[in-house]
Amino acid sequence: MEAFREAEEYCALGMVRTPGAPELPWLAGWCCFQRGELDQSIAWSKIAIAVASEKNDLVMSFRHVPAWYEAPYDVLRYAFRNQGNLLEADEAEQLFTKAMSNRIAYQESRILDSSR
Repeated sequence: MEAFREAEEYCALGMVRTPGAPELPWLAGWCCFQRGELDQSIAWSKIAIAVASEKNDLVMSFRHVPAWYEAPYDVLRYAFRNQGNLLEADEAEQLFTKAMSNRIAYQESRILDSSR
């Protein structure tokens, strides 16, 4: 449907109800990236990173685990690259790789815990 602006607005509305869910600002950032709004994309992605860093025990029916780890850095690395800001793009790339490794380790530990 490519209704990226409308999706961003719904994400912002969702944050009013569930401000501890990084899925919402991450998705808003991705939508902004799709629309070419790179500054807004970067701002939303940084909000997602800040929300995820709280590591709260939010009870939700849906959790997109990459949004808690590497997904905001994924948006950042492309947004910075498209702005021509290669230094920050490289830094976001490194943080993306580290966060993805952390997510995989987290998920593997959860699998091991559930098998015991």
